[in-house]
Amino acid sequence: MLYNRFFILIIKLKILIADWPKNISIFNIYWENRITNLILNNIIKNAKILAKFILWFNKLFFKIFLIWFFLMIFKHLIKIIITKILSK
Repeated sequence: MLYNRFFILIIKLKILIADWPKNISIFNIYWENRITNLILNNIIKNAKILAKFILWFNKLFFKIFLIWFFLMIFKHLIKIIITKILSK
């Protein structure tokens, strides 16, 4: 009887009455499956987000390193050229 009082949930969650579990034991099985799938889907989704961030960060770090490296070389070349020009 108490289970039938959750009829308001069917309406609020916009679930078809035919899809609502017939008794509380079937509902418990359904609920455990939903929670397990929800947790697994969230873990997989969060893992994908983290992997994309790590891969993006590694690519960004490599690009920044290359820019820094070329700037250091360029800086030393400019310094050498200027000192040769000024020494004349």
